[in-house]
Amino acid sequence: MKAANYSIPTGESSRTQKVIRIAAAFAGALALLAAAQPATAAPAHKPYSDGTAQKVSEVRTVLAPTATWNNYALNPSLCNPNNWISEYPTWTVSKVTSTSVYVHSLKITYKPGRTMTIAGAYMTDGNGSQVGSYYHSYQAPTSGYTKTWTINKTVSFGRGARVSFASNFNANQVSGETAICSGNNTIWFYLRPI
Repeated sequence: MKAANYSIPTGESSRTQKVIRIAAAFAGALALLAAAQPATAAPAHKPYSDGTAQKVSEVRTVLAPTATWNNYALNPSLCNPNNWISEYPTWTVSKVTSTSVYVHSLKITYKPGRTMTIAGAYMTDGNGSQVGSYYHSYQAPTSGYTKTWTINKTVSFGRGARVSFASNFNANQVSGETAICSGNNTIWFYLRPI
């Protein structure tokens, strides 16, 4: 990186010139330090989100924790560092009891490290029975993509004491990666009553 060329105005006092020189040196050092920093690290692998909903009948929005699938973290010698996707869930629910919930929708913002295919999804109740299947195929860019999955049904918390939503995606194989780095994967979103 080429150092910046700073000129000091003539006619300034020696003290002012010294302050200007120190500021210029500090700015140059900061620029070099910023250039030497590595790119932002990929997020940790955590392929599920545990959300909770209060037991109330009113419609509520539940912001649940982010979930991330990181193929690079799982296989760093085989997969590229940008082979990950983070998904940010927002549930809209009502009629939350200790036994069931009415799920209006689940909005997910997909933020991949590289373009990935967002595929279908399905929902299961707390007994493991599938209660909804949803098809969608979209190439999510690195700038992000938001999809609202419309559910509109009452779902039992069942024996598992939670409902589950499976979000499927494909990492799309790219040059230089082995097949283990691509293929279909699933991130799980759980919701339980509190």
